Amino acid sequence: MSTKDAGIFDLLSINGIILRNFRIDGIDTTKIDINLVKNTFDCIKKSFAKINNVKSTAGSETSSRSWGTGRGISRVPRVRGSGTSRNGQGAVCNMCRGGRVFGVNRYRKNWNLDINRKIRVLSLHISLIATIIPTIIVSRGFIINDFISFPLILEDVVRFVWHPRELIIILKRVGGFSQLIKSFKICKNLDLKCKSVIFIFDKFFDYNNLIKNSNGLDFMVLKKLNFCKVFYIFA
Repeated sequence: MSTKDAGIFDLLSINGIILRNFRIDGIDTTKIDINLVKNTFDCIKKSFAKINNVKSTAGSETSSRSWGTGRGISRVPRVRGSGTSRNGQGAVCNMCRGGRVFGVNRYRKNWNLDINRKIRVLSLHISLIATIIPTIIVSRGFIINDFISFPLILEDVVRFVWHPRELIIILKRVGGFSQLIKSFKICKNLDLKCKSVIFIFDKFFDYNNLIKNSNGLDFMVLKKLNFCKVFYIFA
């Protein structure tokens, strides 16, 4: 992996050849505020939360019947049978152990949190800059030793790749295949959908054929960047 000054990047071909260099200004002067990014992520994540709910018949599926003696709470239905500690316990009612839940949907919770547009843009800007700094990426546990140059910037020909096999061949040439194998093992062993390798394209195209059989890969368009996906790599 080649090391250069901050702000100078290499444009690579799909064969791993450096085509040209270019410079991006403003990377050295950007302050990386982790607390701002995490607070923005928490607010955005709460907006996608759903109302908690349980099964409509939960808590009332136990075969139970009231004993009929006494008054008040003593007349609640009790579990039938014998031989276990469950026998004779109260059921169905919401104050009993294993009973149904009353009013489980919390409608009064503040689900949608308003976030300033400038803060959202600044958080996305900080997250993108943090993903191109090698020290931060290595500290998060990612493997970047096999990269020819980091960050990996490829030519526009990669948009015409139509099969995951061809994309894997390109990753073996330019770098990123070892990190893809690591994320695939994590997804397989822990049954998680972790996306550790993200490709960002300048134009939209049909990339569903590339990710249907490859775990750990994700694609985004430059005009529609997902802040939550970028934050998972940054954090």
